[in-house]
Amino acid sequence: MKSAFNSYGINRKIVDRLQGLGINIPTNVQELSIPQILFNRDLCIQAPTGSGKTLAFLLPLLHLLQTSLGEGLIIVPTRELVIQIAEVARSLVDDLKILAIYGGQSLDKEMANLSNNHTDLIVGTPGRLNDHLRRGTLTFQTTKYLVIDEADLLFKLGFKEDVESIVQNVSSERQTVLISATLAHHLMDWKTFFRQEPIDIRINYKKSDVSHIKQLAITTSDREKFETLCRIIHQFQPFKSIIFCRTIRRVKNLHKKLEDKGYHVLALHGDLSQNQREQVVSRFKDELIPILVATDLASRGLDVDFVTHIVNYDFPRDVETYVHRIGRTGRAGQYGLAITCVTPKEEKLLKDIEHTLNIHLSLKRLVDK
Repeated sequence: MKSAFNSYGINRKIVDRLQGLGINIPTNVQELSIPQILFNRDLCIQAPTGSGKTLAFLLPLLHLLQTSLGEGLIIVPTRELVIQIAEVARSLVDDLKILAIYGGQSLDKEMANLSNNHTDLIVGTPGRLNDHLRRGTLTFQTTKYLVIDEADLLFKLGFKEDVESIVQNVSSERQTVLISATLAHHLMDWKTFFRQEPIDIRINYKKSDVSHIKQLAITTSDREKFETLCRIIHQFQPFKSIIFCRTIRRVKNLHKKLEDKGYHVLALHGDLSQNQREQVVSRFKDELIPILVATDLASRGLDVDFVTHIVNYDFPRDVETYVHRIGRTGRAGQYGLAITCVTPKEEKLLKDIEHTLNIHLSLKRLVDK
């Protein structure tokens, strides 16, 4: 099958790698973004989770880095996303030096890598990037391509000033691409990061974004929620499942309660060191442990095959979070079921999700079988 990515003039080796991964047809956001980035235009992209945003900026960026002078910088909010994007980039090219810069790994090792030969692309978190700037071990004066990914989450986590500090050190001749799942009003302030009027590309949420995933809404109460979860596990017998909680404390508490019940379960949250988090993800991927309890932040960048079930133990805070969570299942045409626990006070929030995604989720109550 001939790849549609050939029409953009992207390096043939990159397109061949894509074909090897079974990717031949660009998504909507890729169709709109790739030509504009290749023409060196500034972009402000809004597109939902699972729409192909990463390849929308990474494919043209890698091509430009291979064919022109200058380096690239990708700023993301979490360590997991740094690792994921760097791994995707390395899977597509062999002739570029790509470094992942993030807190939780050896600073000395990073400094050694930065001082050892030319670096083509850096993917990093704001805090660690600023740390290197202060130490003088990193400079962005020759950075020609700047990508700010997950801008809404960077803002929510309080990284705006850190990002501004980094951008002030980037070459004024740069090209800037800002990507976000949502572009709330306060994010318009970020347009000062651009050197030219950016082209706005907006892909709205729609039913097809989640239509391949079967979705259920289970009515419960705060008091009954744990027993409801046990019924869900018993009745649906997930091969591999991720259960989402709102906070680190709730992840820890639920993890312990499930362990006490005799379930094989892992926990992923921000209190774990980077090494511990990587070990948890590796065990969940490779071992027959069917349950992972996680916070939303810890799950950013989590890409695990054969996740058959997602359970929203705590109701997602917004539509974006809902789409991000359930998008961990049903990947690459695999089976996927997403189950959301809904208390009476959350029924209005469920209606908001239904309205935005143009779907209907009838509330059902599980009974013992």
